[in-house]
Amino acid sequence: MKALLWLGNVDRRILYLLMGFVLLVPLVKPMGLPISVSEYTENVYNEIEKLSPGDRVFLDFNYTPGSIAELQAQADSITKHLLRKGVKVIAICFSPEGAMIADDTLNRIYGGAGKVYGEDYCHLGYLAGGETAQGAFIRDPLKACPQDFYGTPSSSLPICKGLSNGKDVQALIYFTTGYTAEWIRQAGPLGVPIIAGVITVLGPAQEAFVQSGQLKGLLVGMRGGAEYEIIMDEPGSAAAAMDAQSLGHLLFILFIIFGNASYFIQKKYGKKPVGGGRSHEY
Repeated sequence: MKALLWLGNVDRRILYLLMGFVLLVPLVKPMGLPISVSEYTENVYNEIEKLSPGDRVFLDFNYTPGSIAELQAQADSITKHLLRKGVKVIAICFSPEGAMIADDTLNRIYGGAGKVYGEDYCHLGYLAGGETAQGAFIRDPLKACPQDFYGTPSSSLPICKGLSNGKDVQALIYFTTGYTAEWIRQAGPLGVPIIAGVITVLGPAQEAFVQSGQLKGLLVGMRGGAEYEIIMDEPGSAAAAMDAQSLGHLLFILFIIFGNASYFIQKKYGKKPVGGGRSHEY
């Protein structure tokens, strides 16, 4: 009982230290706490598993550094999966900030694995114009992007050989904080399989597209990235963040329980709980 009374009236500074500790440890070393993998995430994984070595996909990075916490784990995990499958990646961006994120992601994952730029992957850079630009790109990628991100003629890249329209790739995968239906309107009629990765707030708006089959798979927020890391058996930053969140919630719940139990014990035995982490008898 004394231990419970102490836990219920522990100094708040100790609580802050404990909370900092349980949040920091999993961020430094992911624990891989079990989380359920949604059907939507499994659909993304299964769709990419259908791809064969040498297939080509478009990757659209439409997010800013402010959304890296929610979308980067998705982009990293899917790019690693494509690398594992031997798929060739063609990156395109319709937001200027996304171009730098795409460049970092591809060079870090594909370049870091020794893959050859222009043969195994390429980056066509930023294309302004929103949905109009998306439509022009999917109908004729090389005309819409005559040069890549580095100024090299796109038509000279081996990976772009025979790339006349969206039908010449096996999937379109986009990560976004904004548009959601635009790619479905522009690429859907060509029969290109589309996979989306979105921030959490956009998740519910994608339900209709998934149920109609217009989206073959969907990842939502940091949780979607964590699920994909788990299904890939490569826990990373998103899984670590989910570990920290789970442990933080657990500590919070425990001290709510301890605090309430201590309050009722003190009330039963004639003690008056007061603020400041102490209790006094009458």
